[in-house]
Amino acid sequence: MLFNSLSYILFLVVVFTIYWVLKEQYRWILLLAASYFFYMYSAPKYGLLIFSITLVSYLSAIAIENHSDEKKKISGNELCHRCV
Repeated sequence: MLFNSLSYILFLVVVFTIYWVLKEQYRWILLLAASYFFYMYSAPKYGLLIFSITLVSYLSAIAIENHSDEKKKISGNELCHRCV
């Protein structure tokens, strides 16, 4: 889906409209689903890539939150090495 195509304009209008109609607590779900759809529109293999990135980001955020003590904070590089 190219940014200057009619399908993108339609996609943008639909997502924008639904975003403002939804309650604030559910908007993140729409944006996540729209992101997945946008990346998978041209090549479905990108779905696995964006899912992997989402999962790593989510798990990293949880690990950082659990180590919120200043002495126990770990760097992003060290976190990546622990996950692998």
